[in-house]
Amino acid sequence: MGGSFATFVQSWLMYELTGSKLAMGSLWLVFMLPGVLVKLVSGPCLDRWDPKRLMIAVQWSRAAIFLLPFGMLALHALEVWHLCLTTIAAGMTEQLFRPDGMAYVAGTFPGEKMARVNSLLEGTMQLTQLTGPALAGWALAEAEGDSLPVLAALVAMTAGSGAAPLPLPRAEGGVRRKKAGWLGQLIEGFRFFRLSPLFCGPGCS
Repeated sequence: MGGSFATFVQSWLMYELTGSKLAMGSLWLVFMLPGVLVKLVSGPCLDRWDPKRLMIAVQWSRAAIFLLPFGMLALHALEVWHLCLTTIAAGMTEQLFRPDGMAYVAGTFPGEKMARVNSLLEGTMQLTQLTGPALAGWALAEAEGDSLPVLAALVAMTAGSGAAPLPLPRAEGGVRRKKAGWLGQLIEGFRFFRLSPLFCGPGCS
């Protein structure tokens, strides 16, 4: 929820700074595009990292990232580049958290429960992505357009989200097999994507 909540709030701040609806909307593009690059380069590395520790580190990093617009706004020194930098960093870290969370699930739950667990997680993610902007809009309305307490709540929620995995067990499936290097895994992933009818449709190879 924090990703879409944060982007909505920062889009509102962008509009307040620039008065431009185009600049406001472009912040969503700034949020999504860096994630594509992160997915491309980080996928082969995720198997080498402890998923629980990475989830915690990512969420606490995001909380620290959101301190930038909060601090600049509190000092009345917020500028457009602060919002762009924060949005890029938030988009990149979000695309680390989601696949890492799935890797944790795969190493924690038995195979017969995977379909149920994955459907529950994916449904929850889709729901929170939809409700995040609505919640942000409600919070801004309640704060009468004052973004400072809303940003403070965002920092607190993200930090709390990072603390949530602390009591979880380590993924025992985290005992990794020795695999090909990063480039080899990347090529293997592209090959699988190209050949799989599930992704490309029949006859795409």
